[in-house]
Amino acid sequence: MNLRRLFYLSALSTLLTFGCGKKESPTEPAVNHAPTIESIVANPSKHYTGDVSDLECIADDSDNDHLYYDWTCDGGYFSDFNNEKIRWHTPGEAGLYHITVEVDDRREEGKILGNKSISVIAEFDTILVSENGWTKRDVPDFNSHSTFYYDDLMIYRLDLDGILDELYLKFDLPQDQNHIN
Repeated sequence: MNLRRLFYLSALSTLLTFGCGKKESPTEPAVNHAPTIESIVANPSKHYTGDVSDLECIADDSDNDHLYYDWTCDGGYFSDFNNEKIRWHTPGEAGLYHITVEVDDRREEGKILGNKSISVIAEFDTILVSENGWTKRDVPDFNSHSTFYYDDLMIYRLDLDGILDELYLKFDLPQDQNHIN
């Protein structure tokens, strides 16, 4: 027998015995679970016009995938919109605004939307008037012994050294009303 023929038979025998290599059977890809949103937290809890609020989306992914965030709103704007914690600059007009965050693990079926409605109020909608204080033009204030002065738009009070102590906006009251109980 020739050496070449012996080599081929030996190689063929080895291939038949051990095979050409294992072909692994295809495995099913792991099922991906969508992330879950536990809550959307806003800080501070009161939102004023033209202010800044910190928002945080508390989300979890049972597959431990990295999560991507995309925030949108129908008023105001975000200084960053693709992190779990962002800053929302509230609109200049009071109203109810809707914040939406999409959390995505960028795998099949791995998205979820979260929503939060936030009421934005004007900071100076309400004026608190003391029940037990009153004054008349150029009459000393009984609490501080200083005098109030009036002009067309405001009422101001100077302290004893003549330095501005308090400033108030003036509202038109009926002319015959000198004292409010």
